[in-house]
Amino acid sequence: MPVRDPETERWGLGVEEGGVHALEALIMARYYMFAQVYYTVVSKALELHLNHWLKSEGWRWPAEPRAFLEQDDVTVITRMRTSSDPHARAAIRRGGHFPLAFETREHLRNEERQRFEGLLPELSARFGPGNLLISHSAKDPHRMAASRMLVRRQSGALEPVEQFSHFLRHLARIDRYRIYARGELRDAVATAVEERWP
Repeated sequence: MPVRDPETERWGLGVEEGGVHALEALIMARYYMFAQVYYTVVSKALELHLNHWLKSEGWRWPAEPRAFLEQDDVTVITRMRTSSDPHARAAIRRGGHFPLAFETREHLRNEERQRFEGLLPELSARFGPGNLLISHSAKDPHRMAASRMLVRRQSGALEPVEQFSHFLRHLARIDRYRIYARGELRDAVATAVEERWP
């Protein structure tokens, strides 16, 4: 339902008090889509290989709508199959992607994230360019938009859903790093990180 935020006077979406559990279920489903589908080990590895290949090719998606729509999966995969780029080859070959060498836990605190980020330049220098892929998956899947989601209480009062819902109040941001390494370096990279990361 549309509600006007009393703090900002902006219109946004709200939910009646009785609909909060349905909203929580929707947010939980969205959370698990990020955690278990979009941010899985293999999908992130393939995304990194694809992005490196696109960058090396200087590929830019066309701005003109018709030309953009002509660029589909078949077009991209066909071009990747004819490429000698190692990232294109890794993404196209089944199981050819860099294996996972290390991953942090799913919910890093700010100080943990900063400390881990401090290790990355040293690792990149030690193992050389092109031998590591770094994935940083960070998302607040329970944040639906820039404006607040409000709950209309039975009294008519409005309350932010994160304040009203005990469940959402404790749902943490997904914030995880993964390091993928060229196959022959995987164990050495894993050992190097584990020595520095408790």
